[in-house]
Amino acid sequence: MKTITLIAMIATVTLLSCEKMHFPGCPPSTGKSCVERKLLVFQEDDMTCSDATIKTYMFQGELVYVMDYGTCIADMTSEVMNDNCLTLGYLGGFAGSGTINGVDFWSNATYVATIWHK
Repeated sequence: MKTITLIAMIATVTLLSCEKMHFPGCPPSTGKSCVERKLLVFQEDDMTCSDATIKTYMFQGELVYVMDYGTCIADMTSEVMNDNCLTLGYLGGFAGSGTINGVDFWSNATYVATIWHK
């Protein structure tokens, strides 16, 4: 019983330290570093098509990133992520969704820039 308690305590301390100290292998779960890492992973993804893009928009008062895999994959969705690395929703796909946070994205988003294209 003591061993299990000790292991649980060590695991808890490690996880809490990871979040506060940002040890290697434990990158921050939110913020600019997370956004940069997710964008880099997307750019290196073999599943992206030759017309894949990352575009930025202003939506509901914040900068958002739309990661679009391109047209070579039928019914693929495009992730919409904010500057805090939170996924707000997905556009497109089989159902053709255009709604993020209960609002039509395309009618309420203002294009800012294309920050990457394959």
